[in-house]
Amino acid sequence: MNQDHLKTFVTVANNRSFSEAARILFLSQPTITSQIKSLERSLNVSLLNRTSKYVELTPAGNILYSYAKDILDLSRTS
Repeated sequence: MNQDHLKTFVTVANNRSFSEAARILFLSQPTITSQIKSLERSLNVSLLNRTSKYVELTPAGNILYSYAKDILDLSRTS
């Protein structure tokens, strides 16, 4: 699990949008999609339900979101 992928995941979840996360993180939307897919593959679980309008967390995504925020907060304070 890559810390950059966690940051991307949290940003997508916070904004409910891949394109908004791309804008905030100064990355392309395909890069955001690739990082999320990589994270999902590494965990062998779907983290997000995607529609044409927005993104929402799956139950597994909700669990990871809580941990990912803590991990990112801890990494900022150390």
